[in-house]
Amino acid sequence: NGVLFVDDINLLDDEVTNILLDAVKLGYVTVEREGISMKYPCQTTLIATFNPEEGELKRHFMDRIGISLSADARPLTCPERVQVVDHVLYCTGSAGDKRQDQAT
Repeated sequence: NGVLFVDDINLLDDEVTNILLDAVKLGYVTVEREGISMKYPCQTTLIATFNPEEGELKRHFMDRIGISLSADARPLTCPERVQVVDHVLYCTGSAGDKRQDQAT
């Protein structure tokens, strides 16, 4: 249970984007090295940034975005940022029981 932060996600190549999507969707990541393949649990919430002036976000990725915030809006304070992340974790069921109880 964690948070995966990716900066400039729209600049990643298709293969890396697909690996990220699979890990978040399937709940595990496969690591292969020197003929050995292992699966590791990967229950995470993805938070990413992108600048549309540097390139569009891939369409199949846009379908999986739960919340979108505009960078040209009023900057969020630290407590507001924490509230946004807590809300996303609560809505996705990624937060621990203690944090979910606090949100209700």
